[in-house]
Amino acid sequence: MTAHPYVTAKARAWMLRAGGRPQDAAQLARWAQIAWHANRLGMSGVQNRGVIVAADGTLLAETRLCGRRRGVRAQHVSPDDMERITGSSYPTVADMAMGRIRHAVGQPVAHARFSELCEGPSEADVADK
Repeated sequence: MTAHPYVTAKARAWMLRAGGRPQDAAQLARWAQIAWHANRLGMSGVQNRGVIVAADGTLLAETRLCGRRRGVRAQHVSPDDMERITGSSYPTVADMAMGRIRHAVGQPVAHARFSELCEGPSEADVADK
């Protein structure tokens, strides 16, 4: 599946900001394309999703925003993904889990959120103005 130019541009720009190579953003762009369509079709909670991405562009784990509308909210890594990657289902809070994931995969990792990839103008759109 080839991703739409909008999500491709967003994913490439995100990879560059995260310290990766834009040409390694294909998996991230495909995830963003699927998430964007799911959100457009009205699937609940898609806007609260994200992914942990390795420096080489590999999608490692899915995240979701948990908590009440008012009060503390945090992005959590899927416990199944944590178990698969690290051998332990703890910690799941994304900020804490990323260190353990980075150690397990042997390369830098970063967290991409739906809002960073599927909302707002792409950097290509901004550059055209």
